[in-house]
Order: sequence, then structure tokens, then C-alpha cells
Amino acid sequence: MKGIDRPFVGRQRGGVVVVVGPDGAGKSTLADALVRAAQKHANITLLANRRGETPTGVLPHRRVRGPTTSPHRHPPYATPVSLVKTLYLFADFLLTWFSRVRPVVARGGWVVIVRGWWDTLVDPKRYRLRPAPVLTRALSRLAPRPDVILILEAAPGVVRSRKAELTESEVVRQARAWRSVLSERQHRIYIDASRSAEEVFRAAAQELSWLPPGELLELASTVPRSGSIKAPRTIEEGSMGGSRWLPLLRQLTQDAPSLVVWKNAHRTLRGEGDLDVVAARSDWPVIVEGFARWADGQGLTLALCDHVPTSLFLRAEDDDSPAFELDVKSRGTFHRSVLFEATDLRSLVAWDDLGFRRLRPGAEGLLKLLLNGVSRWGTPKWERVAREDISRLVAADPEGAAAAASLFGWAALAARDVTSAVAAGSWSRSSMLVLEAWAVRNALRHPTILTRRIRGLPTESCPGLKQSLKRSGDNAGRQLLDSHRWERDR
Repeated sequence: MKGIDRPFVGRQRGGVVVVVGPDGAGKSTLADALVRAAQKHANITLLANRRGETPTGVLPHRRVRGPTTSPHRHPPYATPVSLVKTLYLFADFLLTWFSRVRPVVARGGWVVIVRGWWDTLVDPKRYRLRPAPVLTRALSRLAPRPDVILILEAAPGVVRSRKAELTESEVVRQARAWRSVLSERQHRIYIDASRSAEEVFRAAAQELSWLPPGELLELASTVPRSGSIKAPRTIEEGSMGGSRWLPLLRQLTQDAPSLVVWKNAHRTLRGEGDLDVVAARSDWPVIVEGFARWADGQGLTLALCDHVPTSLFLRAEDDDSPAFELDVKSRGTFHRSVLFEATDLRSLVAWDDLGFRRLRPGAEGLLKLLLNGVSRWGTPKWERVAREDISRLVAADPEGAAAAASLFGWAALAARDVTSAVAAGSWSRSSMLVLEAWAVRNALRHPTILTRRIRGLPTESCPGLKQSLKRSGDNAGRQLLDSHRWERDR
């Protein structure tokens, strides 16, 4: 970390902090951590162009078109239009400063801004601007200065491992630009963003001196370990032991031809959550037998449940580590209608570099959206959409999302419209209502499936998961099959 001085030590008045850096450096994570830390001691406002936050501008702006994972996807405007937009953005910045920033600071509060006007100086292509150094230098001399700009830097490989929006050469170019475009009078701090979230937060907060040292250490320990500011963990670092999961997954991929990991594969291998797969019922005996042999070899206690129609839950655990849970579906349902069978996913499968079958990212995103990210009457569950990383998945693989949309037959166009909207950070309720209508019609055509699903909903007294069975030997899976109802056709 490098800074010019420390103007905030012992100071009681408010101020303005700007957080900048390339995509993947961890701007949002750091800004959120600073807001949580400071809100107990001062009035604080966060300005960021993302859902749920106060935007960094007050003038109207066109809605972002296309995937946000490609910030340079559109060519720059013609020179006259680019100059006009530059002036427009600067006017918007001034109006925001005097209407939203100055009143908070005058009352002793703090304002944290993510990107803001300063980002247009370093990354004009994001805003479809042509470089105009003479104009931007003149405007910058007129612009109010924030109290400090926190500039997050990291090696290009680290940044791209978190988000692949920018090329390595562009990451390097932006890092150099942040060291040359700012006025010499502008206080700035360069922070190594390749370090852990706690270390980055501590470096920023200690420089600002918002908090007493003791409380700062306490807050630093509560900064979320997930998020873009922390470098991705390798599989072997997972708390559940990815090195234990991976051999099982590779073996099941060989033994069960229809088995496909349909969501959150690498998150699970890092020790975060269950392993969710889709497999035909004809492969279930092989999966149970293979899981039982693996659990026995690991010295784990085995539990299972087939209480939910079309689903199989296998769990292995001991007293010293969290449970390993394998969730198997034979089909996916959307509003009580069959969305896909295991065999329907063959055209949507890709081989993972670690040696197992998984859905393409776009297909995974669309299915997660329909199964987890929407409620009745086409209403989005934005919290689930964000938590499941759905927007990034469909934006990164639009071809895969379009291929998965074919599962909807005559409503495929509506499915494509929904994924395009979600990739751009918006929503198409009319298209989602079309998909709901498709689901209702499809459910009425298969009433036996609907009846079975309603009749087989899980209860609190599920006998399978409450009964842990310790097995040994190569015939463990067969004993398990004999003690439950796997081979009975429902």
C-alpha cells in the first residue's frame, strides 16, 4: 500500500472516499465492508450503480444493453456524440456532488463512491467515449476532489481468475492509467487487492482511521471471506476437502452414463454446499453403490433418503467434519410441471477440466433461474439470483442459455428473452408469464406427475435421513438398496 499522507487521523468531520480499480479487484466488497464498519460511528452513504444502492448520478441514463460481463462490447460513439456525452456525464457528476454528497459531508457524514466520474478518465471505452485528454484534463481541474481515492491493484492473472471481463493487457493499462491521470494534489492510496478480504479492509480502514484500533480488528475478522476481493481457493483448500469429493465424482461419471453435475460444481468442490447432479433412475443403483463404497473407504457414516419423488439424497458424515451430501434428481420441475428429464440434458453438457460432466454455464444459469430465482406471477427473487450468480452465468454463455431455452418448445423465445434481460441486469415479466403459462399447460397434460409430486412432498419425519447406517465391504451399496425402495418403479 502506498499513500501520500494520512489526513484523516484524529479528524471528526465527514468526507468522501472513492473506491476504484478494474473489474474483479473487489471494489464492491471493500465498499460494503467500509460502510458496515463506519455506520456505527457516523452517517454514511454508499453511491454505486448496482441494484439496491443509490446511483452515482441524478440525470437520466440509458439502460445498459447486453451482458455486463463485456464492458467494451459496443464501439465508441462518433467524436461529436462522445464529446457531448462527456460533458453530460460531468454535469451529472457535479449535480450529484452538490445534491447528494455535499449535504451528507456538511452534516459530518461520510460518502463512499464506487467508480464515479473518475472511472471515465481511466476506462472511457466502458462508457462508449473516445479519449479526449484535453477536455477531460480541463474538466478534472474544475471537478471537486474527494478526500481520498482507494485504488485497488492486483496482478492481471489474479484479476482474471475472479472476473474475466477484461484482458490482461487491459488490466495492466488501467493500472498504469490510475497512476497518471489524477492530479498531483489528489490524495490517493494504492492497495494490493490480491490479499485476503480482511487484509484489504484493514489496510483501507486503518488509513482512514474511522475506528478505534480494537474495534477495527474485531470488524476486520467479520469481513465475509467470499466475494471478489478474495483470491479463489484451490480445490484442496476446501473445508470439506475437494480432494475427497473429486475421486468420487470422477468415478460416478464413469459408472453412471447419465450423471451430470447441474449446478455449483466448483463451489461444492471448494467445500461450500452440496453436490447437485441429475441422473436417470436406471443409474441410481450404481450411484448408491459407488457412494456407499466411497463413504466406507473414508470412514464415514452413511445416511440416505428417497422420500421425495424423483429425488435421492445421500449423506456421509462423521463427528469431526461437515457432512458430504449428494443430491440426485431424475428430472427438474418448474411450477409442478416437468421441465427436463435427465436424458434431455445431453446436448447441454460440457466436460469440466477436472474430469466430470457438467452443464454449460448458460444452461446452468437458466435452469437455476427457473428453479430458484422466480416466484409466482413472474416475480423475480433478486436475492437468489445474486446468490446463485445467475446473471454472470447466462451472460458468459448466451449460446448455452439459448440451447437450454429449447426445453420450452413453443415458449423457447420467451425463455431467451428472460435470459437476455437477466444477463443485462433487468427483468422481462411478460416473458416469464409466458413460461408460467407453458408450465401450467404442460402440468395439465401430465396429471399423474403432478399428483405424485404433491403426494410425495417431504415431511419433518423423513425416515431415510434420520436413519444412519454404517456399512462395510464391497456389497455396502447392495445392502443399502435392499433396505430401501430404490428399485421400485414409482
